[in-house]
Amino acid sequence: MAEPQFTELAAKNLLDRALERVRAIPGVQSATVSYASPFISSSDCILPLIKNGELRNQTVGENIVGANYFATLGVSLLAGRDFSLLDGGNAPRVVVVNDILSHRYFPGQTAIGKRLRVGCACENGKCYDAEIIGVVKNAKYANLDQPAEPYVFVPIAQHFARYVSLLIRTQVEPAELAPNLRRNLLGLDSRLQVYDVDALSDQIDHSFWLLRWETSLIGGFGGLALVLAAVGLYGIVSTSVTQRTKEIGIRMALGARREDVLQLILASVLGLTLTGVAFGLGGAFLITRLLQGHLYGLNPADPITFAASVLLWAVVALIASYIPVRRATRVDPTVILRYE
Repeated sequence: MAEPQFTELAAKNLLDRALERVRAIPGVQSATVSYASPFISSSDCILPLIKNGELRNQTVGENIVGANYFATLGVSLLAGRDFSLLDGGNAPRVVVVNDILSHRYFPGQTAIGKRLRVGCACENGKCYDAEIIGVVKNAKYANLDQPAEPYVFVPIAQHFARYVSLLIRTQVEPAELAPNLRRNLLGLDSRLQVYDVDALSDQIDHSFWLLRWETSLIGGFGGLALVLAAVGLYGIVSTSVTQRTKEIGIRMALGARREDVLQLILASVLGLTLTGVAFGLGGAFLITRLLQGHLYGLNPADPITFAASVLLWAVVALIASYIPVRRATRVDPTVILRYE
């Protein structure tokens, strides 16, 4: 948000004033800043300071954040505390880590009070030791289709960043706040530049465009496969009914009703269909395990989805079978027997 022409002190003062003014806007619940905006991730090297440990430098996700960052994004604090005004530039270095990093480097013990060496062995890195003061719930900050990764958060008061993203939690639609937000920010300093103002939901939608395209493509192929299967089943049933024409004629000549014959043939078709569905469900259950990372808010073994798929295919199979069977049962049995 701040241009490089600002000194660090002037930029910090401007940032504090900007946050104070934004938080006073009606409809704003909370506001904070971060170096890496959602879906844009940075990284750094860390080395856990463990006695007699054999760990080496590891590259993990990193973000420089302001106060109220976790509350604004709705990330739960699992242990310890959040950054506060006491964690200033002259205070001892502190960091907050996510649950994955805590369990990976400090298994079976609390990470609170442990120390990390940050920035060592990284290109142009600034090496310093910091105490872990908090552990937050795992979240995805770069790619939603990838598993959550170890992450470390650094307070902006101790590691200042000139370019930051302003993050706001609102009580109203973000679009309603955008004009007022721009006006308040631009009124602080003529050198301040405000770039895009986007709702997080819009960024999420944009991040999903490739996945949506792939899903639409797969869905199209799935629909085509369903049509081809229905046509194939229609042809099989039609051929089967033709071969059983004499049997149908005899049954009807002996007093069988059309409904009885229709039910008999459809039952055999339904049995074949259910056998195929059983094999299909087994294969689908295995394949969904491979696609688990692309499923958001959906269990790979979601019973409703599987039940809906079975019901859809059963309906398609019955429709494809009913037409040739009904046509065969409407023929006069005497005509069938005379033909045979």
